[in-house]
Amino acid sequence: SAVEKEDYVFLTAGDTDFDALMQAVDTPAFVSALKGLGYNNLKVHVGLGTYKPHHIMKHAGIGFSITFVDHDTMVPKRVAKASLVIGHFDPAALVDALRSGSRLAVVTNPKAQQHQEHLLATTLAHAPWRFLHAFTPESLVQGLRSVDFT
Repeated sequence: SAVEKEDYVFLTAGDTDFDALMQAVDTPAFVSALKGLGYNNLKVHVGLGTYKPHHIMKHAGIGFSITFVDHDTMVPKRVAKASLVIGHFDPAALVDALRSGSRLAVVTNPKAQQHQEHLLATTLAHAPWRFLHAFTPESLVQGLRSVDFT
């Protein structure tokens, strides 16, 4: 059942090492893409990687809030309440988002050992529903600018 949404984007690398995702969002273009979608609140869950976004704070500007959150038991609730979830393709996070009705921008990890992650994400993205879109770290920003999440 869908839960009441809050007006924020939840960005998560889950419990993975996904530095490519964190680097892809550490840009003014990413913040601009979120603003273009009407968002002004981003919650970032970095994951286990070594790269911690540090440029993104200076790109936010007035009226755009960025909060870094730890990996804890609240992550599934944050996923469920987010209007948009951007993150790695994790089955548990995917199920949480599906159950809650959150829109998804799935970013596949090129370092994942199996190519099945990318194949499944792109297959789901082309299904009849319009809440899930699949990207790579390199295509994320442009993808956010071009997809229809309605």
